[in-house]
Amino acid sequence: MFPRHCWRDPNVKHVGERSVDLGTTRKVFRANLGYNLLVEYVQGEVAKLDPAKVSKAEIARAIVALTKQVVKKTSLPVSKDTYQLYLDMNIQQWEVSHVVESARLKLGQTVETTGDDRDAVAGQVQGLWEAWWPEAFR
Repeated sequence: MFPRHCWRDPNVKHVGERSVDLGTTRKVFRANLGYNLLVEYVQGEVAKLDPAKVSKAEIARAIVALTKQVVKKTSLPVSKDTYQLYLDMNIQQWEVSHVVESARLKLGQTVETTGDDRDAVAGQVQGLWEAWWPEAFR
């Protein structure tokens, strides 16, 4: 779920070791939440662009339109998959004891996206489509 650039984050230098605490995991999860919700949104949209059913011209137009949509997506709701990951990572337990109730993540809660997140994902729309439909290039 985490973008490649987060692995340079000093907060995750001990990933895979027991020294990473839930507070640090929460910080990384929260810092990348908007980005990851945008990627999840784009993946849902490109999944609909089946090259066996949609012409190349229509796909190209849809990718341009989707890129423009991503740039304008200032917020997205927390999806079921993202919320389940949050639960599976047990971050909510840390938040129960360390954060006020209103700050806890909730299913469907609106999460703001940053301009950097939107720009990064907008630049990846074509690549996400290609990753979803690799057989289109055979």
